[in-house]
Amino acid sequence: MNDVSSNVDYELVTRVKEYIQQLENLAIIDDDELRAVIEETLTRFINEAKTTSPESYRRYTRFTFKNKTDIKAAVFESIRGLDILGTIIRDKSITEVMINGYDNIFVERNGRLEKLEEKFESTARLTDIITKFVRAAGRSVNESDPIVDTRLADGSRVNVVLPPIALNGPIVTIRRFPEEAMTVQKLIDYGSITEAVQEAERPPFSTPCPTSYPPTSV
Repeated sequence: MNDVSSNVDYELVTRVKEYIQQLENLAIIDDDELRAVIEETLTRFINEAKTTSPESYRRYTRFTFKNKTDIKAAVFESIRGLDILGTIIRDKSITEVMINGYDNIFVERNGRLEKLEEKFESTARLTDIITKFVRAAGRSVNESDPIVDTRLADGSRVNVVLPPIALNGPIVTIRRFPEEAMTVQKLIDYGSITEAVQEAERPPFSTPCPTSYPPTSV
């Protein structure tokens, strides 16, 4: 099983998120202020770990600028965005997402299916996120109208099925359009086909179309 991104320390994301969610003014601060609070909180937690958790601090000191940027983005998504789904969508290597209940997330990456270790907090949290992006597309979905097809802002196609039709919790399928067209070489690189299959599919010879025809007798 794989993380969405090895750049994200989800234990630290959870700690920062839980601290910020306790702030009394969280509902009234705008997105830019929230990002500033996230950065300040992350920096403080890292510095405090030097005395409270030396082992964690050693791990934190190996963070690159990108590591910290991804952590801050993950915290923001978990509070104001689409939670783990927002992180998944930002990963351009992922072409399809399949969510079967709050704790079963699969993605297709480079032609291969992977089960992620990450999960949503609960069925209620997943349902809230579904409602958010469906409403943003001008649609609605609920128990009385539990199936919807829509699109995300980037054009990705989305299918949602909620209970009572979905028996094990909300089901979400997201299919993204690749930025580059699929080629035979990419199929070989992904392991979908072998070079032997490519050669077998190649015509054994080609007959050029004649450019002129002999005269016909009348």
